[in-house]
Amino acid sequence: MKRLVILLFLLAPALSRAQGTLDSLLRAGLDSNLGLRQQSIALERSFAALREARGLFLPSLSLLADYTYADGGRKIDIPVGDLMNPVYSTLNQLTQSNAFPQIANVSEQFLPNDFHDTRLRLALPLINAEIWYNEKIRREAYDGQQAALTVYKRELVKDIRSAYYNFLRADQALSIYTNAEKLLQDNRRLTETLVGNGLALRSNLLKIDAEIAKNEAARVEAENNRTNALRYLNFLLNRPLDTPIATDSTALTAQPPAELNGGRREELAQLESGIRQNQYLVRMKRGYLLPTVNTFFDAGYQGFYYKFDDEQQYYLGGVQLRWNLFAGMTNTRKVQQAEAGLRELESKRAETEKQLELQTSAARLSLQTAQVQVTGAEAQERFASEYYRQTLSRYREGQALVLELTDAFTQWTNNRLALNAARASRLIRQAELERALAAYTF
Repeated sequence: MKRLVILLFLLAPALSRAQGTLDSLLRAGLDSNLGLRQQSIALERSFAALREARGLFLPSLSLLADYTYADGGRKIDIPVGDLMNPVYSTLNQLTQSNAFPQIANVSEQFLPNDFHDTRLRLALPLINAEIWYNEKIRREAYDGQQAALTVYKRELVKDIRSAYYNFLRADQALSIYTNAEKLLQDNRRLTETLVGNGLALRSNLLKIDAEIAKNEAARVEAENNRTNALRYLNFLLNRPLDTPIATDSTALTAQPPAELNGGRREELAQLESGIRQNQYLVRMKRGYLLPTVNTFFDAGYQGFYYKFDDEQQYYLGGVQLRWNLFAGMTNTRKVQQAEAGLRELESKRAETEKQLELQTSAARLSLQTAQVQVTGAEAQERFASEYYRQTLSRYREGQALVLELTDAFTQWTNNRLALNAARASRLIRQAELERALAAYTF
């Protein structure tokens, strides 16, 4: 027990440093990932739409100006001369003068020429179901977009964790092949000594050289895998692809927590927001049964020629009512479409709940399987290491063939790689369970 406490005390700084590196990567990804920026922009757009919907409740003030030029068209004849000329003639006879001249009949066209109407209009909706429910729909859309943003964040956290663990796995694999090359070179020098002392055949050197070449090819592949893993991780972080990332050999040996505290999945919140949107949409479509009432007030100038004097000034206000009584059953069909969309979303929510439950269950089982695989890989690696050590000892004494040595070395190398892969897989399964439980706290 005392040795275990001392070991944990010695490993604590390394484990803390490894966790700190991953936490810094997660923070960098949440701050700068390009996909997350796009989701944030979509959230801003949704919030702007919500503010636009709320603005429809406020009064609107508009400047309106109409000017008409007309010539021809319908006219009205006004017989002013026929009515007034006899009167004027009688007056001239009585006064023995020409004070009252004769006038001609007048013809006025209906279309006004050189006429303007310039005004400010203040309008305010009093009763409008469409505006009322549109604001609620936009608010639910904003809440749904917030949930979608959180969903993307959780996926990003899982992807960064998995990419980091794959990078560590590739880095450790490269280290294993590099160390294997050193051991093979040691075995070659040992074989040269045995051949020189007549204790081994020269063909043993050819066998070891073949193993060295095979190991070099695997090492180059591991180096390329490390480069690809590094670049993908930097891609998620929105950094230059070849930016170095700190590694820690103890990170892959970290034990997963005994239990993760799950939260409510944002996918369900997103669907529920969509359901509420459709509920409001159904009510909005049914709003055709209600009238719309608006009020307005105009203040401006109206008349021939732009004078803007007291004679042209006017004020006009009123209330407008509009009630669609019949529209060929189109409103009823719109309500039916909205109701069908609502039922579809409700069915999708029930399906999603089952899918998320299945995902969580599968993630738990995968983590348990990965833990068992790590335990088995650790045992196999210990056995292969001891087998190689014993075979190498017998080979030095001339009691083992070079085939036995290379076979023992290959088994040991493969088991080290398998253990490295199993540890990385366990951490990736842990990240997937964390994602399934929505356990990460932002």
